[in-house]
Amino acid sequence: MNDQNVIEKSLRIIGTLPDGVIDIGEAALLLGALDFPDKDLEPYRAHLTELSIAVGRAAEGAETPEQKAAALGAVLVEDFGYGGDTETYDDMQNANLIRVIERRKGLPVALGILCLHMGRSQGWSIAGTYFPSHFLLRLHESRDPLIIDPFNGCRVLAVDDLRGLVKKLLGADAAFDMRYCNRIDNRDVLVRLQNNIKIRAVETGNIERALEMLSRMTLFSPEHPGLWFERVILLSRQGQVKAAIEMAENFMAEPAAQPYVPRFQALLNAMRAQLQ
Repeated sequence: MNDQNVIEKSLRIIGTLPDGVIDIGEAALLLGALDFPDKDLEPYRAHLTELSIAVGRAAEGAETPEQKAAALGAVLVEDFGYGGDTETYDDMQNANLIRVIERRKGLPVALGILCLHMGRSQGWSIAGTYFPSHFLLRLHESRDPLIIDPFNGCRVLAVDDLRGLVKKLLGADAAFDMRYCNRIDNRDVLVRLQNNIKIRAVETGNIERALEMLSRMTLFSPEHPGLWFERVILLSRQGQVKAAIEMAENFMAEPAAQPYVPRFQALLNAMRAQLQ
């Protein structure tokens, strides 16, 4: 059994760490445990260790990024039976790493976190990317990193594949931008994981759930101005205008907020006008 306060404290500690030392698998399990307080996390931690051992064996002698990507795919799909959930994609169990491990299927970002955990256990340079609407990974630090798709068995994507995927996801007129392949921080990966749940909560009108997700995100990413801005807006929409004003004022006092003070100030002015 997990105590929610203990989990939240652990996530707050993660929020104080340099991004590069964050254990992304552990952080994702902690986030998942907030929805499953009765789950013992040790079997899931043991599973992550098992994945790491398996990829080490599969990649023995691997020297090229292509060989390493093949090892990730072999372990994920062939050895452990993971795959992208194409049938019930919008089921938010796909964004909870605990349920992803149990069900052996999930969203691109959840499967990507498993790959990040495996690759980093071997000392590989592997990171998430900015790619829109479909989480991809970049393997190997160079001017031309290998881009792989964790949702589709760690398939390696060429530039033509990426162009086609952008058009499929964003429309026929959308153009591929190489910046989509830039690496993102661990916190951004975790935000992207939780954002899936938040977006669907907003779409279904469950603002309380959306606020819950934003609250969790600010535990491990406390200096992210966009998260605080959205929390303030949703609180205000819920009629909690005074609480929203207090939250905005508190964040504006933080050093991380200084470049965004004009935007927050305009929001504050609008909310104060509601109270007059």
